[in-house]
Amino acid sequence: MSRVGQGPLPGYESPSINRPNSFTVSGPVTTDGVAVFTIQAGQNVTLQDGKFSYDKTLLDNGNLQKFSASGDNGSAVSGQRILNWGTTAGLLTAGRAIYQNGAYTATWGNIIQNDISRQDNPVMFKTNEGEMVTSGVREGLVKMYQAQNEGKGFLTGTGQLTNDWTTIRGNIFQMGYGLGDGAGGDTGNVVYADFSQITKYPLDFLDPDQRWFAFSTRRLSYQAENCMEVYRNNDPNDTEVIGWDNNGYIDVSALGLFSAGAIVRVKTWYNQSGNGYHATVPNLATNPTRGPVIFPASGSVRTIGGNNKICLDFSAAQYLVADTGGTGDVDQPLWAAVVGATDQTSSGRYWFDGDDADRTFFYQSFDGGTPNTQRWAWGAGVYPETNLPGSKTDTDGHIFAMQFNGTTSSFKKDAQVIGYNLNVSTGDNDGLTIGNRYATSGNSQFDGGIAEIIMFSGSGAMAFDDNFMSKYLTNANTYYDIWAEFSTGLLDTYSGAAAAYSMRRLSSTYTGACLKVERSGDGTTKDIGFDEAGNLDVLTLLEFVGAGDGRVHTWFDQSGNGNDATQTDDAKQPLIVSSGSLIQQNEKPALEFDGVDDFMTSPDYIVELSQNPASVFCVSQASTVANSAYILAEGDVISPYSSNFILGGSTGSDIVWVNGTTVGTMQAGQVLVGFDYDQANATAFIDGSQSGSSQAVTVNTETSLYSYIGSRADGLAAFFNGKIQELITYKSDQSANRTGIETNINDYYDIY
Repeated sequence: MSRVGQGPLPGYESPSINRPNSFTVSGPVTTDGVAVFTIQAGQNVTLQDGKFSYDKTLLDNGNLQKFSASGDNGSAVSGQRILNWGTTAGLLTAGRAIYQNGAYTATWGNIIQNDISRQDNPVMFKTNEGEMVTSGVREGLVKMYQAQNEGKGFLTGTGQLTNDWTTIRGNIFQMGYGLGDGAGGDTGNVVYADFSQITKYPLDFLDPDQRWFAFSTRRLSYQAENCMEVYRNNDPNDTEVIGWDNNGYIDVSALGLFSAGAIVRVKTWYNQSGNGYHATVPNLATNPTRGPVIFPASGSVRTIGGNNKICLDFSAAQYLVADTGGTGDVDQPLWAAVVGATDQTSSGRYWFDGDDADRTFFYQSFDGGTPNTQRWAWGAGVYPETNLPGSKTDTDGHIFAMQFNGTTSSFKKDAQVIGYNLNVSTGDNDGLTIGNRYATSGNSQFDGGIAEIIMFSGSGAMAFDDNFMSKYLTNANTYYDIWAEFSTGLLDTYSGAAAAYSMRRLSSTYTGACLKVERSGDGTTKDIGFDEAGNLDVLTLLEFVGAGDGRVHTWFDQSGNGNDATQTDDAKQPLIVSSGSLIQQNEKPALEFDGVDDFMTSPDYIVELSQNPASVFCVSQASTVANSAYILAEGDVISPYSSNFILGGSTGSDIVWVNGTTVGTMQAGQVLVGFDYDQANATAFIDGSQSGSSQAVTVNTETSLYSYIGSRADGLAAFFNGKIQELITYKSDQSANRTGIETNINDYYDIY
């Protein structure tokens, strides 16, 4: 729990302090630090509406705590208040409470530090909770109790007054009001208010002018009083407004009571942006089943994510429309996010669209070819399919985030960037159609569940790590539990590897990068790490490389043994980016070896059959299964070929070759291959099964000094032509763990 004087906790949860005989004040803070005060009634305080939503009159019910005003404790003067804790142009001592005595135009005073811990200090300012800080409140809105003093006053960072709250910056800590007898007497009641950044809801960090659409089954804004209007038993006239429970979630209990055993559908999904553009079901009277289901007649409600949060259920026949009433209303640049899951990928389905032909939309693409595309697509006039890892459609729950900066767009699924620098044209978005194309067309209607869909104005420089966007995505995932941040990897379960190279993070104790990449043009290098889920950080990689090539200088060893695979000659480095496009295999990044001269070496042997038993695992894809195309080699190349082993074989058909003995049969395409050696026999495996019989092998001493990835054991010939995504070696017999290791690898790369 945050204390007064501390910032909000992750997820925007920073609760107010509800002291007896007090009221609370919430202060929504925008992305650039602007704060707006909303006063909420407490146990002994009532509020009267003022001139606008942030302007309230405080009325004492008569039983608030009273303080004597005798001696040097001062008087509780009508309208007396504290607006600042920090420094002003005239009062430079940090940490002192600044107060104003009398009318809002009156002179500001300074409380000495010895006094600010006193509950009965001269301005009735209570500071017995929280930490001392060197800077603080420089904003606020008060309305004077006396009619002649009604108005608003804000203290700026220079100590001046302003009536424009949008110019104020800072954090809120505490504020006190002295409500006297109205005549400046020495008696009266004192009200304490705690200001503690209790912005529980994501939209409270966003300027209201940026908000367009915000539909959710959880509360996104303190302004959103209700979630939706529903109707039951397919009767549009039998309706109920559903609000929130005490936690800010849709009131499922109220839904159940209203249902009384009947199906409940959504009639209006309220827009929490505050602009009134609610999403309603069109032509409901003649289409009474067009509303998406929110509570079934029997069985369980539909949910999304690991936390089983309720969502709207669309069955390819339901949709809603939020009409802004104009043309080109939603300004570009913009960004949007959707939380949901599709039930099928057999045709093009719209998650959302505009309300006419000039719009921005998100849909699942399906071209019906062999193979069909089945990819996510987002655009405005031009809508390229995403082509980075994870872009293939599926029926899992996801958090999608899409941004258009006015020129190009990027697209994120959960923690993974699946579209980068896309051309999506410049169409505006007139309104929003949820669950359908803007004009109903065949099977374009969405089939699945949607829990949240939002759209905001952005900027030309926006990125996924921008303050609000990153906080929103983290908050959404915390709430829904869609994807897991990386916690444990393969090496945490199956430890002891001699070397471990991969396109994913393999160990919780490994904190280094995945690759050191050298870009074409200027030869600059950059370490590329992992995203939150442990995937290669594709966005950072592509932003660094640009439109040219990215070659791998170092493939870092995640085992902790320092066996980094390197190639300092840029002409012999494998590719990871070609002409700005990520090298992939089965929608996962891959290193591409050209079969001409590309190879990498480790500083020590990473298998060393002459000294120990061993196990090897490799995810690779050969362009052709050919002779002399070595994936991994150790030993030497001196006749009569005393090399210890060659993974990938020397005949084009064997998985492993050990001093003339071949084991297993290689196959074309992406494969998981490897072998076990128990210091007597070698056994080959491919795609989770043994290949061929175990063979007794003769092992000689290695003399090449290094392990070679992508060539024979001197880097001069037998170059591998294809892609490698993961290579893990053990100087121990892992045959007992092989099934578990292979299952872990296949679960990630989806090979067989």
